Amino acid sequence: MTRRPRVYCASKWERAQMWRAQLPSIINHVDVISTWHNNLYLDEDEGDPGICRTAWMANIISVASKADALLVYAQSSDRLSGTLVEIGAALAAGRPVYLVGNHHWMTWHHHPFVTISPSLREAVERIVKDHHHDAS
Repeated sequence: MTRRPRVYCASKWERAQMWRAQLPSIINHVDVISTWHNNLYLDEDEGDPGICRTAWMANIISVASKADALLVYAQSSDRLSGTLVEIGAALAAGRPVYLVGNHHWMTWHHHPFVTISPSLREAVERIVKDHHHDAS
């Protein structure tokens, strides 16, 4: 039996409520290994990450680079910073990156390991499909 893909989810800190709402449908298909999923992000008040920011920074590169895939959500109004570090860590480790949202992705979105999906649901479906294809 093929193991489920381990997915690191990334976005602006303020998107915690969106991830809370989406998490039940995501974990039906993949294993989420993001630091925020380990009660460091989702339990924080939105916009005030406090001590969790230190834990996030200590783990970001290691966890993002060990995931089978990185799932990124961003809107055009999002000014990405830490998310770009997560993307860079995943790409440097040869991990695929799946982008969702209407953000103006920079030139790196043309990288061969980057896929743009119209929705989180479709991105998760693609991650599962690609992971099973790579595992066979």
